Amino acid sequence: MGSWLSKEFFGNFHISVHGLNIFVAQMIFEGPIHVNVSHIIHDLSFGPKYPGIHNPLDETSRILRGSSGTFKYYIKIVPTEYGYLSKEVLPTNQFSVTEYYYPINEYDRTWPGLV
Repeated sequence: MGSWLSKEFFGNFHISVHGLNIFVAQMIFEGPIHVNVSHIIHDLSFGPKYPGIHNPLDETSRILRGSSGTFKYYIKIVPTEYGYLSKEVLPTNQFSVTEYYYPINEYDRTWPGLV
């Protein structure tokens, strides 16, 4: 096995209104409960695809009706080598995911997002 398999992957990806000045965000959205973080993930992968792979978040749809909140996805990436019958090896990655949703109410001081 090569050193490619010993790599570890860390990182964060956020989609939120946290980059806005809180007063500007309040004026635009009239409060955090009015921010709709509905989303569809058509395709998410970490590396080349190989025959038969279906990643856990492909075609995921999270549509909010009414209240808002924060979606958190904890993803563990596992380096993988896919071997073809021709003996060719494709270095890629698989992943697992744990998903949480935290609803907010009008008294929360946090803003919704995808984390």
